[in-house]
Amino acid sequence: MSDALVNSRARFWRYPPGTRGKRHAEHVQEELFVVLEGNAAVDLGDPPERHELPRGSVCAVQPGTPLQLRNDGDEDVPTTSRTWIRPTARRRS
Repeated sequence: MSDALVNSRARFWRYPPGTRGKRHAEHVQEELFVVLEGNAAVDLGDPPERHELPRGSVCAVQPGTPLQLRNDGDEDVPTTSRTWIRPTARRRS
């Protein structure tokens, strides 16, 4: 493993049918989601506005934007995410 990624990270998520991620807002990091297979949706903002994310979709979310990924379908939806933290930003406790 490498510690070369100081201000970013990548993750893989699999959303089984009928599941939702935690609704949250990152205050200092940008997030980028890519739908690898299937169809997902994301609720963005406050109040939430739903956006459909078919296979191959890329969703970029700015810091401070509330979001929740969801799978309302009947097949698994694998996604990958990438986050970036500005080098001068500090996380809130």
